[in-house]
Amino acid sequence: MHEPILQTKSTPQDVRYWNTLDAFVKIYQREGLGAFYRGLFASLLGITHVAVQFPLYEWFKELAHKYEQRDTLGPGTILICSGGSKMVASIATYPHEVIRTRLQMISNSTHRQYTSFLQTVRYIYKHEGIRGFYRGMGVNLVRTVPNSGLTILTYEVILHYFATHASST
Repeated sequence: MHEPILQTKSTPQDVRYWNTLDAFVKIYQREGLGAFYRGLFASLLGITHVAVQFPLYEWFKELAHKYEQRDTLGPGTILICSGGSKMVASIATYPHEVIRTRLQMISNSTHRQYTSFLQTVRYIYKHEGIRGFYRGMGVNLVRTVPNSGLTILTYEVILHYFATHASST
């Protein structure tokens, strides 16, 4: 017999999913329709991350233009501006990630530890303090800051390429 494609630990015994449809059906049968929307509000708060990151990136670029007194910023400067804006935005908005993740956790018992957004906030604050809202942030920054920096650098390089080549044709 073949091993299942998807696995997760959701109850004291392993629950195995053969494909996405099988996972959908089993989750629905075990937890109901609400399981698919758990953590939705916390996920929507993730929009604030973008609302911080991109204006901050543009502001960092303006400062860099003034400091370097050049029209075109170099790749290193773009990486610093984009990485810096990603880091500040991540630090400012990271608690929503922790709350969303905890809400989406599957309990090993019939009693869910995290039941709503506000209950999760209160629980984390009461049992872990402010530091609890930043658990795992270091690893997250190591993973996301370089990725964001390279993504925005690629975007800027392609934008610059098309801007210079479109005007010459």
